[in-house]
This record gives sequence, structure tokens and C-alpha cells, in this order.
Amino acid sequence: MSENAHNVTAYTEYASPAIAPDPGDGKAVVLIAAWLENARKRSRNTFESYRRTSAGFCRWIALRGAGGLLAALSACTPSVVTAWLSITGGKAASRAQRLACLRSLFRALAADGLVTGNPARDVAVARGVARTVEHHRPVPVARLRGILAKLPETPHGKRDRVLLLLGSVMGLRRSELAGLTLADVQLDGDAPSIRIRGKGLRVDH
Repeated sequence: MSENAHNVTAYTEYASPAIAPDPGDGKAVVLIAAWLENARKRSRNTFESYRRTSAGFCRWIALRGAGGLLAALSACTPSVVTAWLSITGGKAASRAQRLACLRSLFRALAADGLVTGNPARDVAVARGVARTVEHHRPVPVARLRGILAKLPETPHGKRDRVLLLLGSVMGLRRSELAGLTLADVQLDGDAPSIRIRGKGLRVDH
């Protein structure tokens, strides 16, 4: 049996008499096998981790529902990924590696059109605990204009107006805005610039 055929066989282990076969599962299994074969380009330890993680996750998620593997993968949400990471346990580094595997797997499935999103992308692992990442919606333009209009024409009011506009237009973090000084603003010359101090002492212009 070829290695690729062996991979396909490994991903059919989730099947049980309680699960009705689905025509789309074959496509999913073949794609997962191809993705895993591509993972061989990584180190052996990483490849083995990807193999165990993806096989375990596929079996677990397929057995949770009644629609087969592809249906389960398509319906997967960040909370489902978080639940599986919590069940599997282990140290933070191990969970982070499993999460990286699932992100890669869902990227491959999405690229081939088998799923529409990447639920693992919105999950983070911190101090050994998996959690769903909350994405804050941007402030609507109309509301931002209302906030700006209420700011007083004082030095502090003008400062706050500039910070709000910079944060909204450039998508800066609060820490990056708080770290700005007048020396970071360069208005001379043909190309005005602002020096931003990011995470890890990174400096952007």
C-alpha cells in the first residue's frame, strides 16, 4: 500500500455504523491525505504531530454529528475547535502546535472550496487554555463623526481628535497610540510620517 493510500485509509477510521456515508466525505479524505503528504516537507516531529492531530480531530468531529466528516468540518466553529483543544489537554506549547495544524488544515480545505471559513483562525492558546478570540467591530463612521464633533476645541480635545482618527484610519492598538510623542510626528518634506512603536520593540513608519 502506498503512503498516500495509507493516509486515506487512516482518515476513514472515524466511520461507524451510526454515521450515514456522505458522498462529499471522499473528497475531504483525499484532500486531507494530499495536505498531509505536503506536510512531509516539514520536520519529522512536526509531520507526526500533524498526522496525529488531524486524524484525531477528524474522527472526533465526525462522530459528534450525523452528517459525516465533510458536513462536520463545514459546520465547525471556533467554539468546537476550542472544545477539542480543551479535551485533548497538554501543555500550552502542545496545544499551540495542534492549533497550528488545524489552521493549516482548514486553510487547505477552504482553498479547495470544501469549507467556507477557517474556525481555527479565531482561536488562541494562552497559558495552556484555549479560548475563542473576540473580534471587536469597528466604530461606524456616523458614530465616530458624532464623537469627534463633541470634543472641545482645547489642546486636550484636539489631541484626542487626532488619536481617534489615527486609531480608526490606521488600526493602531491602544498601546501604540499611548506611546506616541510629538517627536514621532514628522511633517517636514514631501512625505510626512509617523513613527509607531509596535510589539516586540518593532518600529513602523
